[in-house]
Amino acid sequence: MNHFKNGKCGTLELADHVDWDEAKDIQYYLGIHGNDEAGQDPRRHMVGCIERNSDRVRESFDRAIWFLWKRRYRLDAEVLSLLSFGSKVGLLEELLLKQSETIPYPRRVKYLSRFKRVLAECGAAERLRDRVLCRYLAEPNGIWLRELVEANNLTVSAQVHLDESMNCEHKGYRRLFQPVHRNAH
Repeated sequence: MNHFKNGKCGTLELADHVDWDEAKDIQYYLGIHGNDEAGQDPRRHMVGCIERNSDRVRESFDRAIWFLWKRRYRLDAEVLSLLSFGSKVGLLEELLLKQSETIPYPRRVKYLSRFKRVLAECGAAERLRDRVLCRYLAEPNGIWLRELVEANNLTVSAQVHLDESMNCEHKGYRRLFQPVHRNAH
């Protein structure tokens, strides 16, 4: 997501440029999160949400790697925890490819395509999250709430799609994600 914020107004570049201002930004945020932050700065609240959901993505990757690990040697949890996100993506791709060898050809293509899309979504979520959080670090008030909300939403979607795909494609895999039911406002 490209942006331009100059004081209290600017633009968001989505498919088209969107004229955006502080009032629209807070209205967008409140429409999704209400008063979830309980008096905390909304941007700080969204950073906390991104942190929690990023942890869930990493846990989902670890869980998928553990589930698919069928090697001669036991998976070393300490070493796995040290791997970067990109390395975990590469390792999971390798394990999925190896697992696909046990699947009949027509279904194998769908299996690999599904996980290719999911892993691409996870990578896109990670890149957006990093871009938005780097800008937040440089200038906390120079970032739109909408950007933080969308980085969080993409992170949640990526995690849910990974767990859902693993759950659908692999018997015995238990989803990590548990839906959160908010009270109606």
